[in-house]
Amino acid sequence: MLSTAHFLRSQQPRLESIATELRDCSLLYQHWSIDIAHDLDRDVAAEHRNIAELAVARDAEGAVRAMKNHIERTTAALLAYAESNTNAGRAVSA
Repeated sequence: MLSTAHFLRSQQPRLESIATELRDCSLLYQHWSIDIAHDLDRDVAAEHRNIAELAVARDAEGAVRAMKNHIERTTAALLAYAESNTNAGRAVSA
């Protein structure tokens, strides 16, 4: 994964801003996925690396497929967590 320092060296403030925002969003989703939804059986860094490598190789179809799988897995983990907690709350209040 490219670091913000990489973009700082490029002296492109807009690019640095985008990279920082993406990193911050990534950290938030990692927290939600790992610490809250407990989706521990995955290598997020490898998923990110794979997406980046496919993009650099200009394999648009592969990059889109990898990104779609990555996002769908995180979404499924978070929805399962939300659903289980909603159902648990209903059972307690019933």
